[in-house]
Amino acid sequence: MKRVLITGAQGFIGRHIMPALNKKSFEIHCVTRELNATPVDSEVIWHSANLLDKSECYDLFSTIEP
Repeated sequence: MKRVLITGAQGFIGRHIMPALNKKSFEIHCVTRELNATPVDSEVIWHSANLLDKSECYDLFSTIEP
């Protein structure tokens, strides 16, 4: 299965790309600063990270390996 990481998933483009990727059988991972602000979706795996912090980015990409 292909794995993708979406940044800006709660924005205009991010919200609309998720269903298309889901139809193509991607494993969808999304990142946001605050997990409690994310919508509940059983087909999306949400992560919390500050993308301006190099160590958090490294940890995120090492864990997900998109």
